[in-house]
Amino acid sequence: MTRSYDRILVVLFLGSLWGAFEVFGYRWLALLAVPHKSPFLFAFAIMTMVAAKRIAPFSGSALIMAVIAGFYKVLTLSLPACGSNAVMALLLDAVAFEVVYAVLKNYFDSGFLKGAALAILITFMAYSAFGFYAIYINPEGTSASRAFNDVLNYLLSSGSLAAILAIFTFNLGLVLGKSLWALFSQPVNPRRAALSRVLTTALMIGLWMMRITK
Repeated sequence: MTRSYDRILVVLFLGSLWGAFEVFGYRWLALLAVPHKSPFLFAFAIMTMVAAKRIAPFSGSALIMAVIAGFYKVLTLSLPACGSNAVMALLLDAVAFEVVYAVLKNYFDSGFLKGAALAILITFMAYSAFGFYAIYINPEGTSASRAFNDVLNYLLSSGSLAAILAIFTFNLGLVLGKSLWALFSQPVNPRRAALSRVLTTALMIGLWMMRITK
């Protein structure tokens, strides 16, 4: 078993990595003129949440990651998507993930097809929740909000693409989670586990330095 601080470290690191992709991934997608950016950001988020649950399976770990990612994202308001809806989207992603994990966690490591089904379920739960929120509760004057004609249209466009991408990133998250478990697992190699903690901490500090300086 990994120790408590290993679980905390993984949640902090993956939450920071999620936030970094929300910022820098968005910029890369914008440079590539990708019309729908949120599906790629969501797919990456799924991967990090799945990976974290391998080491930190306690309830709420995905929500903690979403808060970290949200804070990382709005550290400066230089991006068009850095309004309150952008943070709420991350929180709703995490809520959808936590609900599905709480009910169906025994199926999370049961093969590609079951993982695909779970990914699709999480995606449409998250996109439905955010669609209703952004349209009917807090319709911000952002380009994303203006693109919503209705929730169904949002699900058929961005939601469908996100579900397809999430099928693969969900299963990649399982692989990543197993790798993290191997790195931090004490009985395997205590010296390697200690080195993994140092490297993970250094990488996390580097991610935050990137956000502060860019």
